[in-house]
Amino acid sequence: MARRGMIGHIYEFFAFRRHQQLGVIGVYDRSTRKEFTKARKKLARQTLRDELAIEDLVDKDFPTPRYGKKGRNKKLHIYGAAKVAQRFLPTTSGTGAMVYPWVVGPSLGLRGPYIGDDMYGGGAFCLDPWDLYKRGIIRGMSMIVLGSVGMGKSSCVKSFAVRHVQHGRKLAVLSDRKGEWTPVVRWLGGSTIKVAPGGSQRINPLDSGNRPSVSSDGRRLTDEEWDHMVRDRRLGLLEALGAILKGRAMDSEEKRSLSLALDHVVDLRGDVAVLPDIVDFLLNPPASLTGTLRVAADSLGNAFTRCTTGRLRGMFDGPSNVEFDQELPAVSVDTSSFGGTSGEVRAIVNACVGSWVEAMITNPDNGQRICVYEEGWDNISSDADLQRMVDAWKLARHYGIFNVLVLHKLTDLDMAGDSGSAMYAKAKSLLGDAPYKVVYQQPSVEDPMLRDGLGLSDREIRTIHSLPMGTGLWMVGETDRYKVRNRLTREEMPVFDTNTRMDMKEAVTV
Repeated sequence: MARRGMIGHIYEFFAFRRHQQLGVIGVYDRSTRKEFTKARKKLARQTLRDELAIEDLVDKDFPTPRYGKKGRNKKLHIYGAAKVAQRFLPTTSGTGAMVYPWVVGPSLGLRGPYIGDDMYGGGAFCLDPWDLYKRGIIRGMSMIVLGSVGMGKSSCVKSFAVRHVQHGRKLAVLSDRKGEWTPVVRWLGGSTIKVAPGGSQRINPLDSGNRPSVSSDGRRLTDEEWDHMVRDRRLGLLEALGAILKGRAMDSEEKRSLSLALDHVVDLRGDVAVLPDIVDFLLNPPASLTGTLRVAADSLGNAFTRCTTGRLRGMFDGPSNVEFDQELPAVSVDTSSFGGTSGEVRAIVNACVGSWVEAMITNPDNGQRICVYEEGWDNISSDADLQRMVDAWKLARHYGIFNVLVLHKLTDLDMAGDSGSAMYAKAKSLLGDAPYKVVYQQPSVEDPMLRDGLGLSDREIRTIHSLPMGTGLWMVGETDRYKVRNRLTREEMPVFDTNTRMDMKEAVTV
């Protein structure tokens, strides 16, 4: 009895507390327990109905939850816990991936040379632009690489180019300003052409170039079509040089004078046209050239003498005594001797060298080739180089070329000209026509350009700020993003030697 009495008092205590919560006070006699239990349950049911009615009034667009007779599941309630049981649900991997998505990035597969480690997916990052173009994934054949000094962008470009050469492609480095590609090209078994004041090697920028077997539309190339292609290339170079030497766009009389000079020299010399012959015609035009046309020719002749005298003497003023060997795996043109010269001299060298090299490589018969524009900010500062690069970007697919433009930062494109100018529009078109963009660590002042020019999100910009040396954000197409850690082999490290701070421990054998 004592035990039963104790249990009864405990029950009555908790019942009293519950009655207080429900507003029933003062009744805790055992004889009337059943009546008040019924009253309590009735009041609880009414309270629940009132709550549900209020919820229905608040928002009728969404269905409200319905609870059983035990009411709403609240904190500290353990009702139903005993009924929890583990059950296995058979499903497919596709359905499971939709319900429980695996947190990994996209993948390009394992086709193509190994570049490094995919830090988002955890596997190998391989890239073959020709394969992606063939599969219809990417429509362009150009890449822009951005990176601050010492962050590993040059090593990335070198490893990218070298491994494609090892996969059967070829390499051409246009105007190597620092001479840093010379050991790389020689390591691959290629050759380097060094253009320097007082040097022994000479190239003729008016060379006809390497003739392809088919035209851009796939037809067999005729002699008339080939002559037309050569004349357009030569005239384009002469007009570009004229614009550099005059410091402005050429007028119609000056362009007409250059056209007449070119036709005269070709009729006189045949296929071997050289700049001194152009200068002679401009300074000593025929009697039929009169009026403003003669004045324009004389002015151009005096300007063009700067291409064959002074520091440029002996480099572009005669037939080529070097050959661009199409069979070699790699060829570069070393222009490091002009590092400290004026902007006009560098622009002339870049125009002559770039035109000559492109005349040699724009031939689909010679296989697939990677063309590297090292220190691209110097190329885009000249209208001649910029226009030639725009043309190369557009025709890269036909010629089997993949262009790589290396810049320090995206605002280097502003060197092309003021916003709204024709040169600035050309520079922006290079960015728009490049489906591959690689960004190494950038300063915070570049954030607006990265956001507007590349369409990066705030999270991606924060990622770029925190990238360690040797790691870059690869953008392939409009949506795919890859955080890639470039891996160099122990054999590549001493050859590249671009960043002496790169720890040898980072190299792996692949």
